[in-house]
Amino acid sequence: MNLRSKIELLILEAIQEAKKKHPKPFVDAHHGWANIFEEITEAQKEIEKIHKYEEAMRSHVFEDLDAVWVVEVIEKHAINLIQEAIDIVVTTRKYKNMGGNKDV
Repeated sequence: MNLRSKIELLILEAIQEAKKKHPKPFVDAHHGWANIFEEITEAQKEIEKIHKYEEAMRSHVFEDLDAVWVVEVIEKHAINLIQEAIDIVVTTRKYKNMGGNKDV
């Protein structure tokens, strides 16, 4: 199984969790957009944190200081970003299925 297929399985699992947590469809397109926008904003915050710590890593590397702790923080935020990206997909699928409420 390739990585994309594994990611799709994670997305399907997240959809099932979202159905349990938020079983009702979006009220309307505005509500759906607001939820998608919120997830995108959260992903963007993680990207900003990654950039911030990349700058710290660069400083450490150029000053010949230990940068392992910075890499660990970058890794943590990258994993958070993956979670946010999955949340974006879950929310966009819920939006697409507002009428029939098929997947979410």
